[in-house]
Amino acid sequence: RILERATTLLWDPTAAGADASQTVTPPLVVVRTSGFLADFGIQLKEHPIITTHSENAASLRIDKPFPALLAHAFSLNFDKMDVTDHGHIPFVVILVRVLQEWKNDHAGKAPSTYAEKQEFKQRILKMKKKDDEENFDEAVAQAYKAWTNTVVPSEVEALFNDPATKNLTANSDPFFHLVHALQVYTSQPPHTLPLSATLPDMKSDTKSYIHLQRLYKEQAAEDKARFTDILRGLEAGSAGAGGGAVALDMVDDFVKNAHALRLIRGKKWTGLVDDVEALTLAREMAPSAVATHLALSALYAFEGKNGRLPKPGDGPDREEMTAWVKARLTATGWAPEPEPEDSAMTGADEEEEALPKEITLWEHVTNAVGEVSRAPGAELPTTAALMGGMVAQEVIKVITKQYIPINGVCAVDLVSSTTGTVKV
Repeated sequence: RILERATTLLWDPTAAGADASQTVTPPLVVVRTSGFLADFGIQLKEHPIITTHSENAASLRIDKPFPALLAHAFSLNFDKMDVTDHGHIPFVVILVRVLQEWKNDHAGKAPSTYAEKQEFKQRILKMKKKDDEENFDEAVAQAYKAWTNTVVPSEVEALFNDPATKNLTANSDPFFHLVHALQVYTSQPPHTLPLSATLPDMKSDTKSYIHLQRLYKEQAAEDKARFTDILRGLEAGSAGAGGGAVALDMVDDFVKNAHALRLIRGKKWTGLVDDVEALTLAREMAPSAVATHLALSALYAFEGKNGRLPKPGDGPDREEMTAWVKARLTATGWAPEPEPEDSAMTGADEEEEALPKEITLWEHVTNAVGEVSRAPGAELPTTAALMGGMVAQEVIKVITKQYIPINGVCAVDLVSSTTGTVKV
């Protein structure tokens, strides 16, 4: 009952009489354990993340080079360079040069067909002065970046159309004011996100790499300044971002990570119990995690209904929890898996029998309910220690707004030493 009230209050503070214009919705972390089983989830109504530490690198803008990069690529005389310098030209410069020359020969179009892409790669290889010039091999390996259009990622485009971005107020999270400014920025040529100053490792010498890095840093600073001017202009013409200008350090982080912004909109905590669609998908994708989650949910449902924990061991209490789980699964269209028929075993059957059998969903459920029934109120030190570490990690992500926290339920089964995550 306390959990039900907490989820409602933190999801919608106006239910307790709070002013709708001034309310915040703090996250709620729900942790449940019983014996060697446990699960946890985080109730997040709205959680914007700027520093996601995404593995997806920002675009190098090879297909849309900024003026300084293009000028540098054509300032080099590849034919007259000595072998040492020629073998240290960064692949970015090689691709920019070859792509522009290709466009000059093909009415401004980049390679599109398989044949054209292969011809493009051959152009790069023919520029080699020695067979072991790894920078040109690297350019061939990265050639796809030349014909990949630099566009605004779909996840970021979705933020432009988000209702919170379209209906800004003085109380809006600064994140959405930044997104709105980014939308205006990308609507202007060259219609890309602000350039990232971060370069990947590449085959080059120190001098060439540092020069290229300086070009990117200078352009990134120009893009950031233009973005900041747009943001300040929008702030001056509106009610302000959260009552004042967005802090410069936040602007800096936003521009650096504009290619990997995320917005999590979760659901009010009920787990999978009341979400038939999510449960239907989850039981197919992660049957063990679903069984653990439903067994723990059955335990708390039993306590809520009967005002006590179930009695340990087999008996009516365990049967009641099993029936509770079965009813939830049946609502998704699930039916118990048929038992295998007994028959005379052939040699192939015997060989197949020797292989480990796949555990069915209902077997997972039986095992999970059995563990919960064995020790309904037990919180074991090993389980608590593991959950403490896992939950602490996710809470730090939420508090710092760095990395992407779990968006669903994480179930832990220490009997089989497995974990699984299902989205709700």
